[in-house]
Amino acid sequence: MSIEQNGPESDSGEKIIHPFFADARFRKEERVLKRGHFQLIFDARCSSADSQFVLYGRKNDVIFGRIGLVVSRKYGNAVARNRLKRVIRESFRLNKEVFAGMDWIVLPRGSKTSAELSSVAASLIGLVARVKFKWSERVDSEPAS
Repeated sequence: MSIEQNGPESDSGEKIIHPFFADARFRKEERVLKRGHFQLIFDARCSSADSQFVLYGRKNDVIFGRIGLVVSRKYGNAVARNRLKRVIRESFRLNKEVFAGMDWIVLPRGSKTSAELSSVAASLIGLVARVKFKWSERVDSEPAS
């Protein structure tokens, strides 16, 4: 995956890369932390699911994406839950450009969710594409005010 964003080009024709996409860190600004913010994303009612995850999304007002995690005790003990959260955050960090422009909440489905980075990343990237498509359909179908 490339970290280039569709945007302005420099005089030499190179894409200008926003610092949030060039930086590989997982910053505090890229996290959904507050209950009210979680509720806004859930209330948007734009989600998609597969056998591993349910992904909720909502358009945000910044160029980068933000992610929130909800992993209940049904998933397993603290070690298993924390490992899965680390893998999800790593998948987000490595694929920031895919998650850009929206806020996300990830919920694992049951205890059968794999904690392997490759399967988590593939699952989340597919779900992101479906949620973005649903969101664009929703925006396109709204009557102009």
